[in-house]
Amino acid sequence: DFRASGYATFLARPVRGETLLRVLLTSSMPALTQPRPEKHGAPSARATGSRRRGLSVLIAEDNDINAMLARATLLKAGHRVKLVGNGKAAVEAITGTGHKYRFDVVLMDLHMPV
Repeated sequence: DFRASGYATFLARPVRGETLLRVLLTSSMPALTQPRPEKHGAPSARATGSRRRGLSVLIAEDNDINAMLARATLLKAGHRVKLVGNGKAAVEAITGTGHKYRFDVVLMDLHMPV
């Protein structure tokens, strides 16, 4: 069971863009998809700021073209992206002594040699 292994969800390939976006928004960041109602009808600065910031995404991909496309797509959607070329670098980015970022989402090719 993937949940017992510590995964929140998974997607089987091929992944459609709208499916990925739906999963990212509904399971990772419910606050982004369910804004709180405001008394005067205007969104609060905090809620608006959360939506503008997007997600912090780590991409681990050893195929340069896939990495470039994923990065460009996520940046265009307003997310912050860190790209690494292998699984070892992804683990280091998350758990290493020099890690600087907390990632909301990790997109990782599970068939990389390293």
